[in-house]
Amino acid sequence: MSRGDIHVCSARAGWSWFVEGVALFFRQPLAWLLISFLLFGFSLAVMWIPVAGSLVITLFWPALSAGLYCAARDTLAGKKLSPRILLAAFRHNDALGSLLVLGGVAALAMIVFAMAVVAVAGVVLVAGTGSPWGTLIMIWSLLAIGLLVAFFLVTGFLYGIPLVFFDGQGPGVAMRSSVRACLQNWLPWSVFSIPFLLVFAALVAGLYALLEGYGDVLVPGRLVQLLAIVAPGVDVAEPLARAATATAASLLTQWLLTPAAVAAIFRSYQSVYK
Repeated sequence: MSRGDIHVCSARAGWSWFVEGVALFFRQPLAWLLISFLLFGFSLAVMWIPVAGSLVITLFWPALSAGLYCAARDTLAGKKLSPRILLAAFRHNDALGSLLVLGGVAALAMIVFAMAVVAVAGVVLVAGTGSPWGTLIMIWSLLAIGLLVAFFLVTGFLYGIPLVFFDGQGPGVAMRSSVRACLQNWLPWSVFSIPFLLVFAALVAGLYALLEGYGDVLVPGRLVQLLAIVAPGVDVAEPLARAATATAASLLTQWLLTPAAVAAIFRSYQSVYK
């Protein structure tokens, strides 16, 4: 069934997207993992830059993501993948500007939300002796607004990036169309999320168990010493080791699943718009 330029898929399409995404990944697994590793490595390195790092990655993320969509397209076409595919958007001058606009929207939303958090924190500190219900209402309202903005950014970028890059749509039109497509195809996306989240949880649990004995290695010794000075008598080493292990397991899982997830999204984009 079609609604305008958007095709509304059946529930079982969600399972097909998942299976096809995994299948595309296994056509060239080593190339996909290398591309994903380079993207994550670059992102983590830039994010070490205080404040500006996160904004820079957010600004360029749609352009870098376009490279992943290109990798999915080329894999489907039987072409050999190269790490250069990540820079595909930077060689596509017509689309690069619009992709940077998408990144700018996300960066602006991040800045506004951070300012709102600081403002609420300031109000809470100033009115610390006031009604706790007022504080809770402000915090929960801020969280609700943050989740709503995140929802529209995620659904707007899901198809917005390929619509800008492959179809040449403007950023505003692409984002609106993407949000509508996601809302109209909520059922297949719900079906897709079930096996994906199960695999994600299984991988995180397995990697956590595998890395559990190396938690102390993942935590810088100086950080443990500093926290021991700040909180004397409190055992900070074990909680830090567990947190570092969980973080490492989550990052490794994201690295492993990103290729299949992007390939699945690309197949869904073809189903919804082609």
